[in-house]
Amino acid sequence: MPDSKTHLSEAKERFVLEGQRTYIAINGAGAIALLTFMQAMWDKANTAPLRIWILIGVLSFVVGVVIGAAIFPVRHWAYVHNVSNESHFVYRLMYRYMPALTLFAFLLGIMLPMYGVATLTDSQHCRF
Repeated sequence: MPDSKTHLSEAKERFVLEGQRTYIAINGAGAIALLTFMQAMWDKANTAPLRIWILIGVLSFVVGVVIGAAIFPVRHWAYVHNVSNESHFVYRLMYRYMPALTLFAFLLGIMLPMYGVATLTDSQHCRF
């Protein structure tokens, strides 16, 4: 019969891996959606002020993907330094807050293009 601590550790590893995949997927899908929208409006002359906000939103999604991809290696480094009795508070701190940073990047990637649309004047609104 498997040890309960081993079983919980394996379940936690699986949970972290699935969470990492989710963070990467939501930010990647957001970046693809914004790039598709930008491609549809690129040739419209009156959308020039909105392009910068969309590009910054895409950049935010890309940062979320990079942070999401780095969660597992940082977690591994935190574990290795904890086992070797080294005091590496930075790794543990990074690992704990990286999921929140990916969600923040996702929300920022959504809100920045919306802010760009909200700041357009009536004469600048897109006519598709």
